[in-house]
Amino acid sequence: MSDPEPCRMKHTEDPEEQRDLMKVKEESEELNEVKEESEELSEVKKEREELSEVKEESEELSEVKEEREELSEVKEESEELSEVKEESEELSEVKKEREELSEVEEESEDLSEVKEESEELSEVKEEREELSEVKEESEELSEVKEESEELSEVKKEREELSEVKEESEDLKVKEESEGLSEVKEEREDLSEVKEEREDLSEVKEESEDLSEVEECEEMREVKEESEEIREVKEESEGQ
Repeated sequence: MSDPEPCRMKHTEDPEEQRDLMKVKEESEELNEVKEESEELSEVKKEREELSEVKEESEELSEVKEEREELSEVKEESEELSEVKEESEELSEVKKEREELSEVEEESEDLSEVKEESEELSEVKEEREELSEVKEESEELSEVKEESEELSEVKKEREELSEVKEESEDLKVKEESEGLSEVKEEREDLSEVKEEREDLSEVKEESEDLSEVEECEEMREVKEESEEIREVKEESEGQ
């Protein structure tokens, strides 16, 4: 017969060991849960950091968009100003042309008046010639003295008329020469205006080229900033 006490001792120690093992298992599970929670928290932190970085990038992009919109508005305003300048130049040219036309009309009126005066003089000549013919016919019946006197008077009148003709011709020549000189000056002014227009067009083209270059530089700077932001992200993720 064997002693039953040692078997009983073994049976009595087993449940305590099992309890200890159960406690150890529970503690290990709790530790695992704590580790998982810490890992989840770290992941959440990373996600929050990424979200903050994304927000910053979106804000930077919005600022870039606003700057681009402002640049577009500035461009539109500059274009409107250039159009207004062109319209003002065209108006000034129209005014000059009107002034030139008014001067030409005045010159034509003066010439028409001179023509009318010359026609009136010619009519006076004809009338005087007719009168002289009548006088001659009447003088044939009168004395020789009266004929000589009337002839002398007619000669004087003719001389006066010739002088008047010469004066009118001189006036015509002077007015025509003055008109030609004014036309030459107007043509020179018009050529200068054309040259100024060409210079203005060249200046506009240069300003447009400069604006395009500035836009390209701004786009490059924005690209470089975005690349730097990406590099910083990659470094933070690697850490």
